[in-house]
Amino acid sequence: YQCHKKESYEKNVVHAVIGKEGCRACHLSHSSDEKDLLTKAEPGLCLACHDGGKDTFKKAHGGYPPRSCSACHDPHSSDGAKLLKASLHSPVSGGGCDSCHAPASGAKPFALQATGGALCANCHDAASLDGGGTVQHAPVKAGDCIACHDPHASGNAHLTRAPGNDLCLGCHPQMGQKFTAPHKVVA
Repeated sequence: YQCHKKESYEKNVVHAVIGKEGCRACHLSHSSDEKDLLTKAEPGLCLACHDGGKDTFKKAHGGYPPRSCSACHDPHSSDGAKLLKASLHSPVSGGGCDSCHAPASGAKPFALQATGGALCANCHDAASLDGGGTVQHAPVKAGDCIACHDPHASGNAHLTRAPGNDLCLGCHPQMGQKFTAPHKVVA
C-alpha cells in the first residue's frame, strides 16, 4: 500500500483475486488504454472470472446484461455482501431495474422509462425533498437529480456522487478556497 490508503482494500469483504494475485490481476502498473490502468475494459475484465451465463448471475442482475460492474460493486473491498457499494438505490437492491429501465428482454434493455427528474419523480416526491423553500438548488430546479446522486449505487450516503463537502466543491470549487485578507484589528 505504498500509493493507496489500505483501508479501501481491507473492508469486511475483500475481492478474492486481490488476496491471490494482487493488484496486477486487474491493473497494469505503468500505462493502459483503459481507465484506472485496467488490463481490459469492464465488463470484459470482470467476466473473465465471473460467469455471466450462470443462472445465479442472471438472477442477481435482473436478467440485464452486465455493462459496468463497478457502478454497483466495489472492485476492491466492501462492507456489504457481494462487494456491493454502501448505498444502493432500492430498485437496484430489490432487483427492480425495470422500474427505471426498459425490460431486460427488450431490444434496448438500458433505455430509460422517462428522462431526467421525471424518471425520479415516478417514485420520489420532489416537494418533500426540497423542504418547501422558495430558493431551489439549480440541479433540483432543472430536474437534474443525477448531477448530485448516482442512480444505481454509491460508496457515499444517499447515493451522492462524492462525500460531504466534496460533492458541493465539485461544481463550486471557489467555495473551498481559503479567504484571507490583511486588515486592521477589529475591536
